[in-house]
Amino acid sequence: MAAGCSPVVSIASANFPAWLLCLLAGISVALIAHQLFVGIGIDEWIAPKVIVYSCLAGVVASLFWLMAWR
Repeated sequence: MAAGCSPVVSIASANFPAWLLCLLAGISVALIAHQLFVGIGIDEWIAPKVIVYSCLAGVVASLFWLMAWR
């Protein structure tokens, strides 16, 4: 019964769960932020890079979920 609560997005006749699109958006923003941080010079000061960038991707994915599917 809980499986029907998740929104499904149809892209090119294929059904994708909405959380998958939000996750891809979060990862994309984290990759762009990484390039931006390297360009600015902030990346060398980030200590646990794996944790920081994965949390950034998670936060962006959650915000995208809240904005798109309240």
